[in-house]
Amino acid sequence: LLTGARAGAGHAAPAVLERAIHVHPYAEAFERLREASDEYVAACGHRPRVFLASVGAPADHLARTNYSRNLMEAGGFEVTGGAGYADADGAVEAWREAGTEAAAIAVICGKDEQYPTLVPELARGLHAAGVRTVILAGNPGANEGAYREAGVDRFVFVKCDVVGVLRGLLVEEGVLS
Repeated sequence: LLTGARAGAGHAAPAVLERAIHVHPYAEAFERLREASDEYVAACGHRPRVFLASVGAPADHLARTNYSRNLMEAGGFEVTGGAGYADADGAVEAWREAGTEAAAIAVICGKDEQYPTLVPELARGLHAAGVRTVILAGNPGANEGAYREAGVDRFVFVKCDVVGVLRGLLVEEGVLS
């Protein structure tokens, strides 16, 4: 809040701040999430985990796989998977092969044209295998209701509330309260 009076014809008096401005680095929210993840590592021996259920050829999933990997790592998650599985069954099997320490969170990565048939099969398969939270990489648009009905719990995409999504996932993992 700036205040000041005119000092005369055409001259403004210096502005005075009524309250101090608190500077917050842009990355501060992410730093707090990673600090919480570091504390979790000290207590549990590993970071909270996310599995990338990437399906198809690299051209089909790589953009969303990389986006999801970077997003999750920025929040302090350990990311596994993302190899580009042939189909939904291959992705679910890869999650199972990860063993008892497998991630409770999985992100489906593919291309929009695959999603109407891939998402229902893969989301249901991941939940049935033991995944707690299924995320879809990409803006669901008009298909959101159908994807949620199929078992998708969250969505990540450009311009989503990244910090809110990461914070929510860390709460679900017991990293934050």
